[in-house]
Amino acid sequence: MRKIDMMKSFLAILLGIIVLSSCTTSKQLAYFQDLPQDKSVSNVPTGPYTQLKLEPNDEVQVTISSTSPELSQFFNLTAVTPMPSAQNGAPTTNQNAAGFINIYRVSAVGNII
Repeated sequence: MRKIDMMKSFLAILLGIIVLSSCTTSKQLAYFQDLPQDKSVSNVPTGPYTQLKLEPNDEVQVTISSTSPELSQFFNLTAVTPMPSAQNGAPTTNQNAAGFINIYRVSAVGNII
């Protein structure tokens, strides 16, 4: 009997602590609290912009996209996997099959080859 009374007392004290601690006021977030009202997060200053420039022997990946997949597929190289598809039995195309990626190199005169 004594053990049950101790357990009830412990639970009552624990419940009281939880209730009292939940009544505290919530703290304000520190993020962007010091910004004036006329400023927004998009106006926060960032670092300087550095323009990127392609140089000879750089490797670039070029992927053409359009609203028509047939037109963009003409310009994007694809690899054909030997497994037939479930729909019609024809080989399926996979953009990155076996590590195949459209990588081109910039020539000495600046052309992509």
